[in-house]
Amino acid sequence: MNISILLRHSGSWESDVRYEQYISDGIVVCENISFVNLISAIKAELGIDEFKKNIEVRYVVKGNSSPLCIRNDMGVKLYIEFKKHEVGFGMYPLCIDTSDKSDEEIQNFDATTGAIVCVEGGKSDAKALTIVESKIGDSYYIPEMEVKNYISDTNISVVEVKQMYKDKATLKAVMEKYKIKNSFNFKVKRSDNKSYVLVCYSDDCCWKLKASVRKNSDIFKVRYFNSEHRCPLRDRVLSKVQATIGFVSGVTAPILGNHKRKHTPNDIITDIRALYGVEISYQQAWRSKERALEMIRGKPADGYKQLPRYIYMLETVYPNSHIRMHKSEKNEFMYLFISLRPMMRGFEFCRPVVVVDASHLSGAYRGTFVSASCILPLAYGIVDTENDCSWI
Repeated sequence: MNISILLRHSGSWESDVRYEQYISDGIVVCENISFVNLISAIKAELGIDEFKKNIEVRYVVKGNSSPLCIRNDMGVKLYIEFKKHEVGFGMYPLCIDTSDKSDEEIQNFDATTGAIVCVEGGKSDAKALTIVESKIGDSYYIPEMEVKNYISDTNISVVEVKQMYKDKATLKAVMEKYKIKNSFNFKVKRSDNKSYVLVCYSDDCCWKLKASVRKNSDIFKVRYFNSEHRCPLRDRVLSKVQATIGFVSGVTAPILGNHKRKHTPNDIITDIRALYGVEISYQQAWRSKERALEMIRGKPADGYKQLPRYIYMLETVYPNSHIRMHKSEKNEFMYLFISLRPMMRGFEFCRPVVVVDASHLSGAYRGTFVSASCILPLAYGIVDTENDCSWI
């Protein structure tokens, strides 16, 4: 998605929220633009001399008594969120102010590359970390527009040069399936956040894939791909093709999305054998299932971190409810008791009989789920075991 931005410059602030006597210009940027690239685009459009001028970018929000200043990537993200809700070209214009650089800043500025020179022990160190790239000669970097024709489906079977994938994880999943479908093994020659290089398991083979990340994005593009194998067929057939846990969990995750469906490790072994002709062990199947469930539900510990939000939403939707959470001295979860206001009011018209039952939880941290039900689910909660402390 591209965002059109109105620029106002060469004016003055008549008050805290009024920028007058300005000149108007405009730029178009992508929604995930960084702070450095936004400043570069503004300087390029307005012809600001980066060697001599500092730039300050501010905008006014309705109801706010002072303008907001964009200083970093977080400030850019906040501004883009405002623009998404008010898509008009004239909404939230950026007011651009410039000031002369000090002699020290000019001295530490490299006029050839346009970058601030980091002088050891000097005051420009922090700025050197901020300014990553800018002016090169008389040309400016213009941010790339958003790419929409990337691949996000991991089930594609054809890999070609110039293909673009949503991220590195998508490319890795595609290549795992490609390897198994074509009955050969590859090894990773290089893998980092900028590049991904694969070669055939046989040292004498010319099969190779090179991919690298596009600038200022997570998209990986296939730069080179030689799909021809020159290694002996014996090397490819006799080398055991292995299905990694990451690959098996990716295949299993859509099936486990239905929580009512029972899918055992033995079922996973049967599925992988039928779909890809590859044998995996019971331990691999079990670990793949655990990882797939973690992909779907998240880590168990993260669920406990969400409890305060859950309680807050319950109290917001059902005011005057009785909700209590008890933690240990080490700030660890112990008990949770919930009785919602509609259930409490409904119980006034029921026979005064409460039956409490408990059920053991089978998650990573165990525990016991207790419920006061029978006629009406009056209350429920989580405790460690049925003991005197938890009943109190």
